[in-house]
Amino acid sequence: MTARGPFPSWPLALIALPAAVSIWAGWITIGTRAGFGAVPVLPGSGWRLPTAVLLPVSAEAYAALALGAWLTRRPVPARARRFARRSALGALALGGVAQVSAHLAESYAITRAPWPVTVVVGAVPVVTLAFAASLVHLLRAEPARRAEPARPADSPRSTARRYLKRYSPTAANGRRPGPTSPAAEAAAAALAADPGMSAADLAAVVGCSPRSARRYRSKIKTLEEAGHGRDN
Repeated sequence: MTARGPFPSWPLALIALPAAVSIWAGWITIGTRAGFGAVPVLPGSGWRLPTAVLLPVSAEAYAALALGAWLTRRPVPARARRFARRSALGALALGGVAQVSAHLAESYAITRAPWPVTVVVGAVPVVTLAFAASLVHLLRAEPARRAEPARPADSPRSTARRYLKRYSPTAANGRRPGPTSPAAEAAAAALAADPGMSAADLAAVVGCSPRSARRYRSKIKTLEEAGHGRDN
């Protein structure tokens, strides 16, 4: 790895492989003890599907989806990012509890899970499907609504420039506002689309530090208040 090159991904693969095997085994263990057995794929057929495999696929796949939506540097609506963060932490915590439960069942030779464990484990596929559908809806619906331009020629940068020009103190005497950086323009466009965006989300959208995001938000808020004062 060079000083300017991207961080290598092979350590992640090296860590993920044994972790995936352990997670798979843990979910299969707790699933079989909670009543997830083999069922016929079709009535009267000899093919049988071990339903316990559905647990690691659904639970851990959703954890990866939510974690990616939370940590991505791409523009993500604030509501969707908050939902992804909370549900990702919840899914990881659920996976950790399942692993501990599986090891306890093996250590103490428990062949049948208590009914509360069976209830929780049995609801995992349905709950993860509901959470995944909700997260995908939040990721797709809000950006589509915000992306509707007022004019076909509009772009995020031109929208930001008009936003800054409207609320710049120098716009009162007809002069154009001073030059702005691309980061400031991106921050203005993001706040124009979502005024309640937090500093952490704004930093992820613009690609700057949270401190710089707080500075951009403070300056843009000051310009906006000055512009509203002149309008009144």
